[in-house]
Amino acid sequence: MAGRSLTLALWLAVWPASAQMPASGTLSDTTVLGLKAHGNSLWLLSNSDDESALIHYDLASTRVVRRYPVAGAGHVFNDLAIARAGDVYLTDTRAGAVWHLATGSTDLAKLPERFEFANGIALSPDGRLFYMANIQDDKKTGFNPITILKLHL
Repeated sequence: MAGRSLTLALWLAVWPASAQMPASGTLSDTTVLGLKAHGNSLWLLSNSDDESALIHYDLASTRVVRRYPVAGAGHVFNDLAIARAGDVYLTDTRAGAVWHLATGSTDLAKLPERFEFANGIALSPDGRLFYMANIQDDKKTGFNPITILKLHL
């Protein structure tokens, strides 16, 4: 019930009461982790038992522009970052992956590297690097390591 209340509170804070509910009628049986506004768009990461999806909303119309799903229980989309040009990068904690949606693309592409316990993600101001937090504790130091990687642009 807590997830449902959080989703409803999020929905009411972003859209007016007259707005259409998200694709598939409701988000009540999903967990929304990542959420970013970029230009006139809202991007969110939705996770259920059957799939994880990047969902693109148009803020003006409050309608779904497109869903980018990955089927199966082996995924948890966690965080996302959006480049100036509009490319979207998102972490998949359960699969140890980072996914990329190129501007204008209709499909998510998984980066070839493995990223154990991928969590938070941010892009450098020049868009050449991304910074990724790892949620697995380093037993020697007690700190969560940060991984800095060059993007393949």
